[in-house]
Amino acid sequence: MLGLVAFLLAVLGGTTDAAAVVPDPTFGTGGIVTTPIGPTAGDEDAAYAMAIEPSSGKIVLAGTSEGGDEFAVARYNANGSLDTSFSTDGIVTTDISGPIAMTSGADEGRAVVIQPDGKIVVAGFADAIPSSDGLGADFALVRYNADGSLDTNADADPGTDFGGDGKVTTTVGAFDSAAYALARQADGKLVAAGQSSAGSHFDFALVRYNGDGTLDTNADADPGTHFDTDGEATTDFAGVSANDAANAVAIQSDGKIVAAGYSNTGASGVSDDFALARYNANGSLDTNTDADPTVDFGGDGKVTTPISTQTTFNQDRANALAIQTNGKLIAAGSSQVTPTEEFALARYNADGSLDTDADADPGTDFSGDGIVTTNVSPIGNTSVAYGVAIQADGKLVAAGRATNSDCCTFHRDFGLARYNPNGSLDPTFSDDGIATTAVAADPFVDLARTVAIQVDGKIVAGGYADVGTSFEDFDFALVRYIDVPQTTITSGPTGTTGNTTPTFAFASDEPGSTFQCALDGAPLGACSGPGDTHTPSSPLADGPHLFTVRATDTDGNADPTPATRAFTVDTQGPVIPPPGSSTSDADPPDTTITKRPKDKTRKKSATFEFSSDEPGSSFECSLDGGPFQPCGSPDVVKVKKGKHHFEVRATDAAGNVDPTPATDSWTVKKKKKKR
Repeated sequence: MLGLVAFLLAVLGGTTDAAAVVPDPTFGTGGIVTTPIGPTAGDEDAAYAMAIEPSSGKIVLAGTSEGGDEFAVARYNANGSLDTSFSTDGIVTTDISGPIAMTSGADEGRAVVIQPDGKIVVAGFADAIPSSDGLGADFALVRYNADGSLDTNADADPGTDFGGDGKVTTTVGAFDSAAYALARQADGKLVAAGQSSAGSHFDFALVRYNGDGTLDTNADADPGTHFDTDGEATTDFAGVSANDAANAVAIQSDGKIVAAGYSNTGASGVSDDFALARYNANGSLDTNTDADPTVDFGGDGKVTTPISTQTTFNQDRANALAIQTNGKLIAAGSSQVTPTEEFALARYNADGSLDTDADADPGTDFSGDGIVTTNVSPIGNTSVAYGVAIQADGKLVAAGRATNSDCCTFHRDFGLARYNPNGSLDPTFSDDGIATTAVAADPFVDLARTVAIQVDGKIVAGGYADVGTSFEDFDFALVRYIDVPQTTITSGPTGTTGNTTPTFAFASDEPGSTFQCALDGAPLGACSGPGDTHTPSSPLADGPHLFTVRATDTDGNADPTPATRAFTVDTQGPVIPPPGSSTSDADPPDTTITKRPKDKTRKKSATFEFSSDEPGSSFECSLDGGPFQPCGSPDVVKVKKGKHHFEVRATDAAGNVDPTPATDSWTVKKKKKKR
């Protein structure tokens, strides 16, 4: 029996709560999907954008494949398998530039939207000049039918084609341009945003297309609703010596268009600020001198925000944008916080001002000053947010990369952080508000470039993962996360009890959860009750036992690490073999800690595993000098920041106690939350 209990403790864990967010075991393999796009091993396939079909739950990833330097699109079923009704294998690649792209390498899909009719539009850039290494690129859009074919004038509905052959390119500015973001208006028009060359520098660039792919000009079928006059708008923030780029775009409920990115404001050329611009529906900047001057954005239609407090090399860049239901804007990206980059979020009021505790509604501010920075790296190295999404409950999810190595290796993981509406990290999200996932084998590079929330609340992060052996074989990658309940045993025996029918009580952090119970490794089944309690249906025999309980929330998600409680029933009292007998045991056991936390960590929970040199030993643990309490291996303790000390001692079957408990000390460092 003792061996059974020790085994179950090792498998099921101790008496502490479970992590609140985990990769979804029903999605792909352990919550992870990777997909090679190019035809040969070693191709660098990268997904930059994602969209989810609300009705079917199908997931679309868009990016590029080095196999032909082409736009690449993959569509997945809700369980993570490739959707073979899209093309024949779930994957489509599209060449836009032709043979020149093989030498210059620059047909890249960077953004995607799904239309209500199921058609898919991907925006990015296409190289227009041979051997230019990506310079001289044009805005490029491709529209696919729901089956993955190009939306041409020769398909099943030729009267609704996109650009004739399903592809559209647009030269914006003097020389070079690229689209990095795409949004669809309620009227079906498409707004692509990025940057364009103005000779010596780059500006924000926006282009609006009609539903057929033509530019929305004052000479088209509806000239009264044109965008600027030629369908294009460019915006300079910092003058001729500085570069500006729009990395994200969103449409407000009133039809105004907001673009977010960065503006290079430093004379040295290496200092960037968050930059946002808002445009009226006609493409003009939303200023205090336009048709509705009382609802301007930053006075002149533009806002820049320094995040870092550094005076130089403060690369503060917004990479993603979302609009809350109350009209406030969330920009997410990164900031240079000495000595590393960190996730950076800024929330703006509808007029472009930061959402602070000194504005018109101070009780609803975002972290006091409107800005939050978070180091997502497990070791305090660099982290960058590339995507942001808003949950139905108003919580914010940012996704990007988290460096999980020192300066000389390049181990990067998917990194996510979830924030409460006030900007604080959500402690119900992986204990500390942060989750990192290694998609490919160490020590290589995984980057989450986009994030979305399914209609059922599950979080999906998309990007790419290095599945090769030398930074040269990247695949499309997806990870789906679920919130799971945390199960806690609130009462019941610990250590030794004389009660053969003990009652256990338990709880979940998610209201409405149901519970399953088990004793001594039996399959989980209905708990006896009444309420959230369990009592064995028949008396337990003397000896060690293990009680297990698991919560399942109202969405059907089960706690993956059920709560457990080890205890011993003893109705006879201790029996000590007489001295000199053949069964005499006067030697105490020796206790060993076999798993411990890092010396310095930011995690506020620590897992200890331990063993005894005498089979059948029981254990008692002490935290920070407190009294010894019965425990089992593994034991997970929750602590606050600061130095901590853990002790564990074994007691053998004869009652001998280890006089020199095994000990360990570690430090929980303070997590940076904002500048």
